[in-house]
Amino acid sequence: MLDLADIHPAPPMYDDRYQYLTSRTVPHVFNQYILYGSWSLELACALITLGRDDPERIPERIAETINLPEDSRMKLFAQVTRYVYSRAVDIANSYVAIGLMKDPDTPANWIAWAKSKGYSVAHLLPAGSTAPAAKVEAAKSSDWKEQARAIADECFDHDTKMDCRDCLIRKRNGKPSGGYAYRVMKLMQERGITGPRGSIGNASTVMRDALQGDLWWANKGK
Repeated sequence: MLDLADIHPAPPMYDDRYQYLTSRTVPHVFNQYILYGSWSLELACALITLGRDDPERIPERIAETINLPEDSRMKLFAQVTRYVYSRAVDIANSYVAIGLMKDPDTPANWIAWAKSKGYSVAHLLPAGSTAPAAKVEAAKSSDWKEQARAIADECFDHDTKMDCRDCLIRKRNGKPSGGYAYRVMKLMQERGITGPRGSIGNASTVMRDALQGDLWWANKGK
């Protein structure tokens, strides 16, 4: 069985606010996506960067412009579309690969991820709706330790499906650099889950207060 303790995945990529929203982006049309279900990685990236809900048609529409003159507005639009969308997909994939996001994941988590990368998300919030904000506030107000264990379960289940297992915490030069406690800390930050004193930035705190021994780790099959 592969031991994740021996693997040092590449850090996630970061974005520089590459986004291309058009006048056709109308907030209320995304109401069904915000309030229900989950978003695939491709749908999330299309909604976030382009304000579109048809990621499967993006390659098709780009291909339609291939024979247009280089200075054509439609050609330029297609090039920008391809750039901002594919960049977002690459960034999102890097987060999924190290367990900081899931594919699919909840709309609230994708919106929080987009904000953390510097994207505007105003177009994703339906007019008059406070549902995503309410979810974030509810997450902040509930017991962070329970949420940490729930996130740890997500990571553990993911590893089980991949036929591998991580350690509880891994340190490099005396500082936490991996393991379930570290992954949970990063996901809590991404999802806006805080402790009583604000954001938790120490994986050792997550391990000590939420995951070690009978709190979580002792109950998991190794």
